[in-house]
Amino acid sequence: MSQNTLNNPTEQKTSKSHPIKISWIIPPDIQLYLSNNDLPKNHDLYDCMEPSIREQLLSMSNRHPPSLLKGNLCLSSCPGKKVRLSGPVRGRASINRDLDADLSRMKSFGITLIVCCLDDYEMELLGAPWPKYREIAAKNDIKVLRLPMIEGSCPETIEEAQHAIHIVNNEMNKGNNVLVHCRGGVGRAGLFACCWLLENSLCDTAERAIAIVRTQRSPKAIETLRQADYIIQYAKSLKQRSKLTEQHQTLTNTTPTMDVIRPFPKTKSQPANSEVAS
Repeated sequence: MSQNTLNNPTEQKTSKSHPIKISWIIPPDIQLYLSNNDLPKNHDLYDCMEPSIREQLLSMSNRHPPSLLKGNLCLSSCPGKKVRLSGPVRGRASINRDLDADLSRMKSFGITLIVCCLDDYEMELLGAPWPKYREIAAKNDIKVLRLPMIEGSCPETIEEAQHAIHIVNNEMNKGNNVLVHCRGGVGRAGLFACCWLLENSLCDTAERAIAIVRTQRSPKAIETLRQADYIIQYAKSLKQRSKLTEQHQTLTNTTPTMDVIRPFPKTKSQPANSEVAS
């Protein structure tokens, strides 16, 4: 960043003067630990960010380095974004980013998949039209998963986010990083990050997930009540799924199999062909 930019915060921001900010959801030192281990018992990711616990995890991961470092999730604003090009508006500088430079920077961080939360109209409006975006992403060997949401809103169903998270997790299991962006990388992208934290059992509650994203990305993350409610509903759906899984496992474990079914001795009051578990 140039000295002129520091002295004049309303000076135009470019990919050169302000390289696109990439915010990691899991701190890299904790990610090192999680590549080999589950979270400590009775702790979630928010607990592990507390300095004393974090130091313990770092010490353990240094003693037993992982054979494969799992991928991480990160957030950013829209690459190639161009807004307020005619000049500052209410003290906010114009932004004139370069799509090629931004995507190349993302590639340098080991990002191989982008979750784009914008529709074609908004991408065009921001100066990053989808055909050009797709072409430059492919040139950088970056795959793009589209999960469009209206500004301030959320996916139409829980299953939409769940399906996208499944794709993201598959990519991360290969050791690759995944980036999520919307317009500013705060509202819609933040919502996805919260659901990802919940789905991967890194947080138990919506409130804890939101707290982590606000700590790692921006205090403004999760911009509307509708987005907050979606995250709460996502957490509830996870608990329902978990309960159904437990019930299924219990049923499976208690249902007698053919090798434990024995014929009951024949009596006058018992039909000859009846069978019950012994």
